Amino acid sequence: MEKYIIHGGHKLSGEISIQGAKNSVLPILAATVISGKTSTIFNIPKLRDVDMMVQILSSLGAKITIDEDTITVDSSTINKVALPEEFVREMRSSIIIMGAMLARFGEVKIAFPGGCEIGPRPIDLHLKALRQMGAVIDEAYGFLECRTIGLLRLVQPKILCLLQ
Repeated sequence: MEKYIIHGGHKLSGEISIQGAKNSVLPILAATVISGKTSTIFNIPKLRDVDMMVQILSSLGAKITIDEDTITVDSSTINKVALPEEFVREMRSSIIIMGAMLARFGEVKIAFPGGCEIGPRPIDLHLKALRQMGAVIDEAYGFLECRTIGLLRLVQPKILCLLQ
């Protein structure tokens, strides 16, 4: 067994670079859709899922610029609401773009996401939350067709109290 022996009295100093986290950057990239403007995200990890999200955004019409660990997304040019099935089926977390597309365009068509190698991870909670915000979601033939009537909104859950 290896061990470290630390003798006190000496100040430590230095710097390290921390790579960005996939679970943070994917929702941030999806959220760039909402503004319809240019967004710049720094410290992007070099991962396949990040590449897939960039491809999804590009396929919708967004202009993407990549410079080392920085991605700039111009979402003002997005002109489609149907996400390409071949990209969506590659990445489970592609589902997170639904809310941004609904918020900006009021509609989105997306295939059921795939790509999870660690077993099934249902998307039902995600769909339930969008429905609670006013989205109408039709599921048929492996696709989700979603639309809003007006803006998405936060709906307060009804709390039932039973007195005995």
